[in-house]
Amino acid sequence: MGICARVYIGAILAGGVVCFAHAMAGWNCRHPLQYLCLLAVALPASTLKVFLPGVAGTISVSYVFVLLGMLDFSYPETVLLACLAMLVQCWWRTRQHPKMLRVSFNLASTAIAVSLGFATYHAMTGLGQLLVSVAAATTAYFLAGTLSIAAVVALTESKNLPKVWRECYVWSFPYYLAGGAIAALISICNRRLGWETALLALPVVHVAFRSYRLYLGRLEAEKNHA
Repeated sequence: MGICARVYIGAILAGGVVCFAHAMAGWNCRHPLQYLCLLAVALPASTLKVFLPGVAGTISVSYVFVLLGMLDFSYPETVLLACLAMLVQCWWRTRQHPKMLRVSFNLASTAIAVSLGFATYHAMTGLGQLLVSVAAATTAYFLAGTLSIAAVVALTESKNLPKVWRECYVWSFPYYLAGGAIAALISICNRRLGWETALLALPVVHVAFRSYRLYLGRLEAEKNHA
């Protein structure tokens, strides 16, 4: 591992620790039962994951509930939810035993991405419609999370960053936007019908997961054919 990769990884780890510590220092949970319900659906959703093409990484559909956390829960609750979901994603049914440095980097990257997404959403809430604010927060969360991981792959494996990011992550951006729309819809239902409606998102999340698998399977078949 080169010096640039070491410095970059150290910077991300430090930033993630700062974000997580800041979140936990201001911990508050106004509705414990509602939060536990969100955890009960988000953590199983993080097991619905697919392996990314070309890199040793995965993507799960738990981001829908992370985005919902940005809309309906506090910053500390959302950061903790996202980090717990990432832990499950890293350890559940892996192809090989995950290295602690990789898990730590993923957690740090997640904390930073959630912080940027949360700040973006709450900065724009008073400026426009709900969907505009959610789309901006989703974009910030997506860019921060995917670019940080694509960068470490490019640095450690001597690959081109734009190419790694384009081939491994860009295809998932429409899914993130759709997940943001689902989160916004659940948030509206929560306020009008009760927070229990979050459970109704599970079938939709499963459909997104199946769509992931079909897309990546078709992409792999095209590469094999080529």
